[in-house]
Amino acid sequence: MDNITNSIIFYSVALKDFEELDFKNDALAGVRACYFREELASQQGDTIRHFEEEKYNYCYTLEQGKPMLWKVFKNRQLIQGTKYLPDDMYCICFYNNDELITKKIYFNKEHYWTKTEYFIPENGNECVCSIAPKIINGYFALLKTVYTTTGYSASPLYMVSEMPAYELCNAVAYSDKGMLYFTTEAPSNIDKKEPVEIFSNSSDIPVESEITDINVELETEDIVEDIILPETIALDVEDVDNIDSTEEIAVEPSKTEDTPEELNIPEQTNNTELSDISV
Repeated sequence: MDNITNSIIFYSVALKDFEELDFKNDALAGVRACYFREELASQQGDTIRHFEEEKYNYCYTLEQGKPMLWKVFKNRQLIQGTKYLPDDMYCICFYNNDELITKKIYFNKEHYWTKTEYFIPENGNECVCSIAPKIINGYFALLKTVYTTTGYSASPLYMVSEMPAYELCNAVAYSDKGMLYFTTEAPSNIDKKEPVEIFSNSSDIPVESEITDINVELETEDIVEDIILPETIALDVEDVDNIDSTEEIAVEPSKTEDTPEELNIPEQTNNTELSDISV
């Protein structure tokens, strides 16, 4: 797994079945991008932002050797927070208005993304789907696993070198290589006979390790700074026909009245060749 997670640094990944293919308000991705682009420099802050007349408070610390501290409150209600896992790994949990989990994003002790799980609160708050990086016959892919009451099945989403039409795109990643796109269509020269895992016995489903809440408060002297958000909308339905797959992605910080100065994120390119990814 290590050489897979280290070959591409994922700032954020979105699966179309459960969320918009859009990172423009993804504050977690912005903080992670700053951490890796600034050569693992410590990131910390306690700041307030406003979106659509809602007040959001972000408290975070990201540094080497420790799980990330990440708390987001919407009008004083916790909607995102960190949970510990064994061996200094951790996950970020996302909550709905009823305080039920809708998503968990997993990271290893070096802060590389390893997996995302999706939950449906109305379905007993059970994990119904997950995605994780995988190498298949030398091609980079996301392994999508769908869980049911009787077991689960897994199938790959393959990375493509050019932006596909919206209806053909199943997932998008914001990464150090730029925007990456994933579809169910396998490359023409890949061995399509590779088996897909199908498990009929629910007892075979991996059980998540016991986790505990992180209850670490930020110090009052923490620096208040703006959170950098990638100002890019990936594969917006209305605009997809007007986007050139070779044009550069505009990655600029959002502006707030709470920020004394603006931080800049270098631009990324939209078009990533498969040969650029080391595996």
